[in-house]
Amino acid sequence: MWGYLIWRDDRAKAQLTEKNRGGVWFLTLETGTPEHIWSRRRLRRQLEIMYEAGVRYVVRQGPVPAELLPAFGMSGVDVAPLRQALLPQMLDWAEDVWQIPLRNGCVRLCAEESTRPVWRAADVIARRVRYMEVDTGRGREALQEEMRRRYGLGNGGRPLLEVCLARRPRGESPVLLLGPGCGGLQAVHWEVPGSEEMPEELLAVLWQAGKLEKETVQVRSVEFRA
Repeated sequence: MWGYLIWRDDRAKAQLTEKNRGGVWFLTLETGTPEHIWSRRRLRRQLEIMYEAGVRYVVRQGPVPAELLPAFGMSGVDVAPLRQALLPQMLDWAEDVWQIPLRNGCVRLCAEESTRPVWRAADVIARRVRYMEVDTGRGREALQEEMRRRYGLGNGGRPLLEVCLARRPRGESPVLLLGPGCGGLQAVHWEVPGSEEMPEELLAVLWQAGKLEKETVQVRSVEFRA
């Protein structure tokens, strides 16, 4: 079961309920900031109940302390797979808002190793650029050769943009972060026409559960990182 934690800037008591959001059921904990021993004990017990119910991944809304969930065997939802699936929309944003001329430029693709998601990202990028610098660890040569064979791509000039599936970017270009922990390193806000704003982690769950068509999701903003 998925968890949902809403952290409010008041002294509300921790309340645990089940709620359906977008077609997925969440064990939802809503709490204010605990300031006294009894409120901290109540919050701790509610988190223990979530874990005992099978919750391991939690959508976080509000200023949830980074160390809170790991202390109870849970973690936030990984948004990297969602961002990788929505890479075309992120590249559109880089072109339109950051004014990066991808069609005639070079993009650096970086990762620890050339996994299947890295190959998929390379295929998306290759259809939109003139050059691609491949920095993807083990398997890099095979990936680079395939991009050269299929699209005629090679290195050329300074990268105008980095698409990073590694844990940290490696260059000085503007970067789109799609790797482990990317949600805490670069803020991306999405919108689904006709729906209220949703946390990125919630969108990631709905997409994973098959309740969200990626074509309906649009970029609202991407934090500029260089």
